[in-house]
Amino acid sequence: MAQKLFVGGLSYDTTNESLHRFFAEAGTVVSASVITDQFSGRSKGFGFVEMSTNEEAQKAVSHLDGRELDGRRVKVEIARPPQGPPWLRGTADLPASADAVFAMLAGFRQYREIFAPAVKAATMLESADDSARLHLVWLYPFPLRNRDAVVAYRARRADGGFVISWEADARPGDPREGVRIDRVAGETRIEPLAPDRCRVVYTYFGDLGGSFPAWAQEKAWREEPVQYIRAIRKRLRLPDSGE
Repeated sequence: MAQKLFVGGLSYDTTNESLHRFFAEAGTVVSASVITDQFSGRSKGFGFVEMSTNEEAQKAVSHLDGRELDGRRVKVEIARPPQGPPWLRGTADLPASADAVFAMLAGFRQYREIFAPAVKAATMLESADDSARLHLVWLYPFPLRNRDAVVAYRARRADGGFVISWEADARPGDPREGVRIDRVAGETRIEPLAPDRCRVVYTYFGDLGGSFPAWAQEKAWREEPVQYIRAIRKRLRLPDSGE
């Protein structure tokens, strides 16, 4: 499915064509548009790019955010729908090898132990060498009901590093508990920086499985990447930086 990106910090010299060429490094570009003033025709300094798949959109964010285009460093992020949850991202440099982090995150059978106590259960429904389908249950505070989802994971090498990607994959007959989160998607990119150091980029769709006050949503969205990185640190017995 195609995914739209927001691109900020554009030079006034950037055109639709140069924006398209820039993003073609990450994959197939469906469309690329610089937003202009309707009267003067001058660029407003931002635009939108649509990539053909979510995977290519995530690659564009990872590889092109902060890069220079026409002399300006651009900001690239998943475009937030007018209504609904945003795509969110957290980044951390860890004192561990990329191989060690990847091996841990590709151990899908251990997800309950890795991500407890937030994850109440992570039941393996299907598995292969580099993929798995899990029934996940997240604990929500009383009086809210727990949330669950059936998620397909894939682990692979990519661009000199590693990627763990996931998406919702519920099927008839799958177990259920609490309120089902139907829209689940994201990826973790693990980029080697040195033999014993790597960068983890965690991107996910922020569907919380219901409507909540704005302050509660913002708090959950802000804390999720922090807790994810802390779970990795704890599992690998790395010091907690307090991020």
